[in-house]
Amino acid sequence: GKWCVEGVEAVRSEGVCGAKSKNIVEVRKVLPDWIKTPSSAVIPFGAMERCLDDGANRDIAADLEKVVAALGAAGEGASPEALAHARELVMQLNAPRGLREEVESVLAAGKMGKGSSWEGMWEAVK
Repeated sequence: GKWCVEGVEAVRSEGVCGAKSKNIVEVRKVLPDWIKTPSSAVIPFGAMERCLDDGANRDIAADLEKVVAALGAAGEGASPEALAHARELVMQLNAPRGLREEVESVLAAGKMGKGSSWEGMWEAVK
C-alpha cells in the first residue's frame, strides 16, 4: 500500500480515506471557480499499523501494545497519565523507509508543504 495519496486520488479508491477527505473533494466540485480550496494529501487507513509493524518501531510498538491493553482493561477508569503515555509513545515513532519520500513527492506534486521541514511534517502525521 501507499504511504501518502493525493486527496482526489484517495477519494476515488474505496477504503483509503474517511468522510472528511471525501467531503472536502465533493465541496470543491460545487464551489465557484473564484473560491479556492487548498490541495490535500491523505495518509491512508492502515498506515499506522504498517508503521508499527516496521522494524524501526518494534520496541515502541511492543510498549504501545501493552499500554493500549491496559487502557482497554481499565475502560472508562483509564488514567489521563496512561493516555498521555500512549501519545508519548506514538510521538516517538520513526518514519518507515519510503514514507518520507512518498509524502514529500505527493506534497511537491500538489504544490503543498513549501517551506515545511520534514520534522514538522512527520510530527503532524503522528
